[in-house]
Amino acid sequence: MKKADMIFKNGFIYTVDRKRSIAEAVAVKGDRIVYVGDMKGIEPFAGDTAKVIDLDGKMLLPGFVEAHAHPFIATCWLSGIIIDMQSSYDQILETIGNYIREHPEKEAYYGIGYDENTLKQNGGTRKEVLDEICREKPVLIQGSGGHEGWVNSKALELTGVDKNTPDPIPGFSYYRRDEAGNPAGGLVEIAAVMEVTNAVKPFDMNTAMAVMEDILYQFNSLGITTVADCGIADFLSGYIYPVIDDLQDRGRMTFRTTGCYIVGDEKEAEAAIDRLKTLRKKYDNDIFRVNTLKIINDGTVESRSASFFKDYEDGGNSDPLLAGERLSDLCIEAAGEGFDINIHGIGDRAIHENLMAAKAVREAGFDDVRFTNSHTQYVRKEDRGQFGKYNVIANTSGAWHVEYAPNHTALGEERANDLFTMRSIINGGGIVTLGSDFPVDEVGNEPLKGLEMSVTRRQFSNRDYPVMQPAEEALTVEEAIAAYTINGAYQVHMEDRIGSIEVGKYADLVVLERNIFEVDRHCINEVPVVMTVMNGKTVYRKDANI
Repeated sequence: MKKADMIFKNGFIYTVDRKRSIAEAVAVKGDRIVYVGDMKGIEPFAGDTAKVIDLDGKMLLPGFVEAHAHPFIATCWLSGIIIDMQSSYDQILETIGNYIREHPEKEAYYGIGYDENTLKQNGGTRKEVLDEICREKPVLIQGSGGHEGWVNSKALELTGVDKNTPDPIPGFSYYRRDEAGNPAGGLVEIAAVMEVTNAVKPFDMNTAMAVMEDILYQFNSLGITTVADCGIADFLSGYIYPVIDDLQDRGRMTFRTTGCYIVGDEKEAEAAIDRLKTLRKKYDNDIFRVNTLKIINDGTVESRSASFFKDYEDGGNSDPLLAGERLSDLCIEAAGEGFDINIHGIGDRAIHENLMAAKAVREAGFDDVRFTNSHTQYVRKEDRGQFGKYNVIANTSGAWHVEYAPNHTALGEERANDLFTMRSIINGGGIVTLGSDFPVDEVGNEPLKGLEMSVTRRQFSNRDYPVMQPAEEALTVEEAIAAYTINGAYQVHMEDRIGSIEVGKYADLVVLERNIFEVDRHCINEVPVVMTVMNGKTVYRKDANI
């Protein structure tokens, strides 16, 4: 019997195995868990070389699986102007202006983070406003949700967009225009943002590399050991994949990643399978793997680009990017090549189309393909049972499970009071996973915040905040932990290797200061992460006392 490198004991060890067992001790050798059980059984693994971690009552969990994030795109998104979503209109303009004045060396300016509703209340995404701040160089700012953009006249000029320029995807991704048809300064959805980004070229490799190092440390400090990366857009791949290659070469990838090829328009749909094959050939290991087709099938409520059966209360709607046989055929083709499928679906019409595509995939005989609907904001009652029927994972962000007045303005009271119905999906046999959508997360990407808010359906640390309706759709603490561990592992097709504390699995672990089953559920997010272990190595430690 090999002696362990690391032993955990004297704490609340919640394994998240099928029986939801509680263990007394865990032993790690190399990158694997070699023992889980009682204190008597740990004795043969002890030795002079074993580092013994006395948990002293702390909680040991499997490492968190962040089931929806964009850490690699964030290397670009977070390399420029960062706008706090809580900023007022004047503060947004001040932040943009200050950054531009402080960085005269830049040839183009990029930013992200404004609240789309704040701009709507102040005249919208008008190019003239940004022109007053900067006329000579292009400026591109994306909203907090990442599904719309705001540009100045120089950016439009460099892109060659004028009155006669066709929209990238009419009715889905387009340039907002004035009454005369001239581009007004607003961009809706990724295809339009992509055209401007390709022309403006606002990013640089050195900055992206530095940002990624910070992101790795931040994720580890939150207990995250695996990430479902849901969007390395092709137009940013020239910046991002060299960063990934460098990190892998230096052994600096401190969370596992399952990546994807992202489809945001018809041209990308046509190239998707061939591009995925190329990426999988190069990236196919348990640290970084590309094995998922991602389709942006609608947008967001804030940008009025999410697709609903019923129009928005203030008018307008959006069609799904792909629907019917076109969507099903692409999904079946991906499944036939062994790829998993993840489709962005926020509105009920888009989600219905996604579920019907899943039905087609299952009826074609592809039972093991992981099929995920991302975000899962508004699902028709008649579709909630389809998640279980067709084995569709309902991915969502717990931090979005909070009363939000703009939803009522956009959707009306009936729909706004029937969002994020995870309990109904679970009752219908569906699996729920949790993620933050970093870096377009509104309250932060801490798993314990998302976990708490999925349980309370309130703003974190605020028991006086109104409960988001329907209150009965809340998760239990046990279900929320599973959503951030074993269910997330299932989504990324690694449940046999991560997601629970079991012998033979990778030693991906997180230590919490307190047992979150015992703390007030409105205070779960306040429990500190003390230590994170990934692949048997300590990648974060809060202090030297453990």
